[in-house]
Amino acid sequence: MTDQVRILVVDDEQVILDSAKKILAPEGVSVLTAPDAETALSVLTDKAPHILITDLVLPGASGMKLLESALKHRPGLIVILTTGYSTVENAVAALKDGAFEFLPKRLTCDELLACVGRARQALESRL
Repeated sequence: MTDQVRILVVDDEQVILDSAKKILAPEGVSVLTAPDAETALSVLTDKAPHILITDLVLPGASGMKLLESALKHRPGLIVILTTGYSTVENAVAALKDGAFEFLPKRLTCDELLACVGRARQALESRL
């Protein structure tokens, strides 16, 4: 892929957004952030990220609603859902609705990097 991969991270906790930037930026990707679903939809439209990483629980619309809206407008978008409220039901619903992966929070840097690596491989295989 010749363009720099753009990743949008959506979480209402600033520390999560800052940590994601710190972890992912050295991997040669552009990291965009949003604190809620409404802002995320605007960034999706304006900046056209390749990968969306979103928390399940957000102010306003949920991560599941964001997943639905994002894929409706950008069907090829790779979406990774994260949550501190991980259940089998949430994971199954997210994957059924088109999420690429579902990660429980408290994930390590290595787990995040591995997941983003898989997403980047999937992205490159589509081109």
